[in-house]
Amino acid sequence: MKTKGTHRAAPRPAARVIDASARLGSAPATLQPPSKGRLYYDFEIPDAFLEGLPGIKNKVRWVREHLPRATCKKIGRQSAWYEADIRAFVDSLSRGDAAGAGGDAQRAVG
Repeated sequence: MKTKGTHRAAPRPAARVIDASARLGSAPATLQPPSKGRLYYDFEIPDAFLEGLPGIKNKVRWVREHLPRATCKKIGRQSAWYEADIRAFVDSLSRGDAAGAGGDAQRAVG
């Protein structure tokens, strides 16, 4: 038979102490590699780089679908690419590299 007032709470685990140097990491993070240039959001790319794409109504959507996702940086809900990656993509379009730009991108331009 149980009596009132004899229930004891389980012991709490000891608090973990985290070293401040472990939280900060060993190397500082850099935001922009100096060799890649400026970071452009998807809505800035058509006006800056893709003026010569006739027949594309929604150029921002075209940018999101055709620029390589491997080089894309997600910033919140926005997509952004470095200037060097955009120029490499545009150069591959002008050279006609189907492998570099993707087959759909070549058909959309040509």
